[in-house]
Amino acid sequence: MQTEQEKYQLSADQQQRSLQAEEEGIERQRSSLSTEAYSEKRRGLQEKVNLTTAEFRARRRQIDEAFNNANGEISRTLLQVIEELARARAIELVVRREAVVYLQDGEDLTQLSLETLNQRLPEVTVSLPAEIK
Repeated sequence: MQTEQEKYQLSADQQQRSLQAEEEGIERQRSSLSTEAYSEKRRGLQEKVNLTTAEFRARRRQIDEAFNNANGEISRTLLQVIEELARARAIELVVRREAVVYLQDGEDLTQLSLETLNQRLPEVTVSLPAEIK
C-alpha cells in the first residue's frame, strides 16, 4: 500500500511540475502574444489542471477504497478470531486494551489473537485497478 501511495505522490509531483513549467512558459510568452492568444493558452492550461485534478482525485479514491477493503478484511477476520478465542475460554466480555482502566487477574487475548490472525490471514491482497475508472 505504501508503495502505491508513494507512486501516486511521485506522479502527482511530476504532473504538478509539468503544469507549473507550462504556466511559466505561457507567462514568458505573454508580452509577445495577443490578449486573445494569451487567454486561449491560459484556458487550455486551466482545462489541463482541471482534468489532472479530477484524475488524481479519482485515483486517490481508488487507493483509499482498496486500502479500506483490505483493512475491512483484516478487521472481519480479527473479530472472528476474538469471538472464537472468547468462546473457547468462556469469556463473556472482550474489550479493547485501551478501554481498560484496571484489570486484576483477567485474561488478555491480545497476543494470542494476533498470532491466530497472522496464521489465518498471513497476507492481504490489496486490489488496485490498473486504470482510473
